[in-house]
Amino acid sequence: MAPSPGALLYWLLAATWPSSPTWELQPAIGRHQRRLLTRILNSSCTREATAWDPVECLGPWSRPQLENRRPRIGEAANPGPPAPGTPVGGERPYGRRPLEERPSMDVDSGGNAGRVYCPVPACPCGDPRRARGWASDATMRPHIDAHLSGALCGEVPAQWLQARGRQRCAVCGLSAVADPGGVREGDALPLPTFDEIQAGRTPTLRHVPGRARWLWARALTRAFAAVVHYNDERSWRELYMLPQCVLDGERIQLWHTRRQLQRGLRRPPTTAERKEMATNLAREGFDGKACAALLATGLAAENHETTAALQALHPHHADPDLPAIHELPPTPEIVPDIVARALRSFPASAPGPSGLRVQHLHEACAPGAADSFLEQLAAVVSLLAQGQACSEAAASWLGPAWSRQMPHAAREHFFPTQLGVAVPGGVEVLIKLDFANAFNSVRRQNVVNATRVHFPGLARFVAWAYGRPTNLRFGETVIPSASGVQQGDPLGPLLFAAAIQPLTVELRGGLDLGLFFLDDGVLAGDIPAVGAALAHTQRRAAELGLQLNLRKCEVVAVGNVSAADLVGHLPDALLRTPEGSSKVLQHFELLGAPIGDSASTQVHSKARVDQTKALLDAIGELEDPQVGLRLLRSCAGHCRIVHSMRSAPPEPQLPAFQEFDRQVRACYGQWMQASQRRAGLG
Repeated sequence: MAPSPGALLYWLLAATWPSSPTWELQPAIGRHQRRLLTRILNSSCTREATAWDPVECLGPWSRPQLENRRPRIGEAANPGPPAPGTPVGGERPYGRRPLEERPSMDVDSGGNAGRVYCPVPACPCGDPRRARGWASDATMRPHIDAHLSGALCGEVPAQWLQARGRQRCAVCGLSAVADPGGVREGDALPLPTFDEIQAGRTPTLRHVPGRARWLWARALTRAFAAVVHYNDERSWRELYMLPQCVLDGERIQLWHTRRQLQRGLRRPPTTAERKEMATNLAREGFDGKACAALLATGLAAENHETTAALQALHPHHADPDLPAIHELPPTPEIVPDIVARALRSFPASAPGPSGLRVQHLHEACAPGAADSFLEQLAAVVSLLAQGQACSEAAASWLGPAWSRQMPHAAREHFFPTQLGVAVPGGVEVLIKLDFANAFNSVRRQNVVNATRVHFPGLARFVAWAYGRPTNLRFGETVIPSASGVQQGDPLGPLLFAAAIQPLTVELRGGLDLGLFFLDDGVLAGDIPAVGAALAHTQRRAAELGLQLNLRKCEVVAVGNVSAADLVGHLPDALLRTPEGSSKVLQHFELLGAPIGDSASTQVHSKARVDQTKALLDAIGELEDPQVGLRLLRSCAGHCRIVHSMRSAPPEPQLPAFQEFDRQVRACYGQWMQASQRRAGLG
C-alpha cells in the first residue's frame, strides 16, 4: 500500500533536519490535522535557511561516488558522437553564440572533390552546391543521353563531348564514341558468325523484367541505330546476338558463358509437363497454344528420316532472274506510326533462331524510350523494304509493317477469285483441288514478277528476300530453301496468292464456280467445262512450279450424275483409288462445313464432337480450375461447334450437340469434385 502524503512529509523532514524532534504521526492524517501540523512547524523551526542539497538524502550514494561516476551520452559533459553527415570540426558547439559569430550557411562552391557534374548550364545537376554529382563521366552518360534525347531540357556543349572523345550520333541522337576514320569501338573483337548465332540454342526470357525494360529499350535502340548507320555484317551480327547476350562490354565473354540447351533425344512430354506448359501459356493469355499443348505429342525425332522428309519438302529451283535494284519501283516511306500499329496488332509467337520474341519488341516501348525505339525500328524496316540490308539478315522484321498497308490494294486485285487474302469473310460436278506442298513449291520467279507488276512497293524487298536460297536449320543440318515463300512470314500468303492469281482469273471463264482460298480451289460446272478447267490447271500449275495431288483431290457428283458419266472427262486417278474402288462422292465438306443430306451432316457433326472429347478430358484434369475455365470458355466450349451450327441445318446435328453438352458438364464436374476434396463444402 502506498504511503500517505503525511508520512512522506515526515520522512522528508526527518532526513533534512536530523536534530528535529520525533513527531508522533498516525499512518494517515486528515486535512485539518495537516494544516495544524504545518503551522506548528513554521512557528517552531527557527533554523537558519540553507541551500538544500538533495544528494545528502540519497543514503549510500554519497557525493564523491556521484562525482566520480562516468557521464552518460547526452549529458552536457558528454554530448556523444557527431550526427551522421556532419563534417569533422563542424559539430555544433554547446550553447548559443551571437549572430555575428555564427558560421555562414553558404555551401562551399568548390563541390566534392573528385565528383563530376552536368555540363549543361541550366541543369540543376550541374550545381555543385545542390547536386551530388557522379563518380566519373561514364556513370554520368545516361544523364547526358537524357539531355541529347530531349527528355531533359538543355543542350550539351559540343566542346565538352569533343574533350572526352565522344560525339552526338547522327542516327539515334545519343552520345557515341567518336568515329575517326570509320573505326568503331570494339571492331577488333571477333564476333560469332550468323550460322553460330542461329545454332546457339540459347533460351531467352519470355518477358523482359519490368525494372530492366528501359535499359533493354536503350540497348535495342542503339543496336538498331548501328544497323541503320553502318548496315554491315558486323552490325547485323551484334543485333542478332543481342537477345542471347548483353552487348555492352565483354561481349565475347558473355557469348561464350551463355546458357545453352543440351542436345539429346527428343521424347514426348509427360502428362505433368503438358499440364504445366498449358497452365503457363494460359496465364500468359495464349489460350489456343495452351489447348494445343494439352494434346501435344512432342517434336519429331532428329534423325535421318526426318531430315530426308524435310529436304523433300523444299525442291531445288533456279534462282529468279532479277533486275538491278535501281530499276525496280521505289518503296513508299514507312513511318513510325505504321510500325507502332503493326507491332500492337502482331500476335505473340515463338522466338526465331536469334532468340528475339515479339514480346521483347512490345516491352522495348517503355515510357521515355518508345519514341526513339520506334523511330529506329521504322528505319530498319525501311532499310529492308528498300532491299539494301545486309544479305545475311532475316526478312521477318518487315512483314508485320507491310501487312498493315496492303489490305485495300490486295482486295482490289484478288477479289472475287481469291478469298484467302484481304477478304474478311463469298451444276453437275464439283472438284476440290489440292496442290502438293504448294507454299514450298511455287516458283520464286513468278512471285517476283507478280509483285513487281501488282505490288510495286514490295518489289525491292521481295527481290532482296527471295533472290537467293535461304538456309533452314534442323538440328545440325542446314537445308537450303530455293523455292516457295517462307512459311511464318506475314507476307507469305499475299505473295503466294499473287503468284497463282493469273491461274485463278483464267479459270473464271466457262465455269459456274471457280474460287480459291490460297492453295485450296473449287471448280464447279458442267462435266466438259470442269474437265477442260482441270486440264488447264494441270498445265498452268506446272509452269508455276505446282503439282496437283490427284489422290487427295475430291470429285462430287451432283444430282443424278454417276461415276460412269465422268469417265473420259476426268483422270482415272481422280475417279478411282489404287484398289479400284470409286472415289466419286455425293456429299463433301467445304472449308469445314458439311454439304449433303441429313445423314452425312449428322456423321460430320458427330465426328467433330468426338474430336473435342480428348481436349475436354485434358482440361478437366488441370489442377487450376480458373485456368481450365478460361480455356473452356475461349477454346473448348461453344466455339468448337459454332461453325457447324451456322453452316448446316440444326436438326441433324441435335444428337451431336447433346453429346457435346454432356462432355462439357463432365469437364466442369471434375473441377467441382477436386474443389470439394481440397476445401470441402463449407
